[in-house]
Order: sequence, then C-alpha cells, then structure tokens
Amino acid sequence: MFFTYFLATLLCAARPARPPVSVPPPYVGHLDESQSFDMVLGWTAGGGVDSRSPRGATQSGGLKVGMGCCLRGTHPNERGNTVTLDVGWDRLRSRSAASAEMSMMIAVVRFPKPILNQSRRFVRVYAEPGGVRVGGGSFAYFSAKAMIAFMSDNQILKFADGPIIEVQHRFPFNSLSRGDTRILVGMMAPLCKHCGFD
Repeated sequence: MFFTYFLATLLCAARPARPPVSVPPPYVGHLDESQSFDMVLGWTAGGGVDSRSPRGATQSGGLKVGMGCCLRGTHPNERGNTVTLDVGWDRLRSRSAASAEMSMMIAVVRFPKPILNQSRRFVRVYAEPGGVRVGGGSFAYFSAKAMIAFMSDNQILKFADGPIIEVQHRFPFNSLSRGDTRILVGMMAPLCKHCGFD
C-alpha cells in the first residue's frame, strides 16, 4: 500500500506542469454605439418639391451602403465617422435617371443619452453633407441633409434594421439659390464598430 502511494507520488511529480489557462478579459463596449458604424445597409424612398421643375415635384428611391472611416483615439473611447453611398432612381426636372450620392454621417445629437438598458429605443440625428447626381441630365450639387434614426443598442449589435427619416435640400452649383427639397423614409441596419470586420 505504501509502495503504491509512493510510486503514484513520483509519477505525478515527474509529469510536466500544464501551462495556466489564459482567460481573455471581458470585452468593453463603446459608451455610445450609435456614434459611428463599421457598416450600414438600408433603403429609402420619397419625394419633394423642385423650384425649377414645371410640375414642381421630385421622386426618388434607392439603396444606402456605408462603411466606417476616419477612426481616431483608442478603444473604447475611439471616435469616427461613416461614409455612405446612396444609389438608385431619381426623377428631377421631369427627367428620370440613375442617381448616386456620397455623404458622410456625422453624429449630432442622441436622445436619451446612453443607458444600461440596451433594448430601449432612442432617437439619433446625423448630419450628412455632400453629394452628386449622375446620369440622365446630370448636374452637380451640394447637399444639406439630416437623418433621424430610431434605433437601440441591441439593434446595432445584431445588425438589425430600424426606421429612418431623411430631410434633404440640394443646391445646384450653377444656381445655389434654387434647388429641390425632399423627404425620404426607409429602413437602415447599422453594425457597431467592434462587431464587424476590424
């Protein structure tokens, strides 16, 4: 009995010790996931009024694709922006054409502020400067656009969609005092910065 116990003790002592298991620390998320995104997918449709159109109306519809950019700072306090490309169909000045417009989503205000309840919906407003229309009587313009997004932190973490409203006025370069104003509604699925392709 003693010999068996002694032999087992020697074998355990001779066995190489296993390296300690490394347990990664829990991931620390960003305080405000809606400030900028790694990816955006969505669609919009709507219409408005054109001051230079004989019938005074515009219509448009299309897809919105966005990617994160301009990241600065260190995690979890880094900040950035999101560049979007809106492509689709646009009817302006009695002409229908393919349309493409590039903008930057700049986070302006959020209500209410970030809270622990990730399923609670909030309102986020983005400014979206920039833009150019191409095809079918194309013209260049500067676009002043604002997006009102209704979302939750859970939606951003899961890449789920939520409703958006965009209000836009376009100023043609050749006639800045005249342009068209339109309201678009749609759905947008944003993906948080640390949930995507980092």
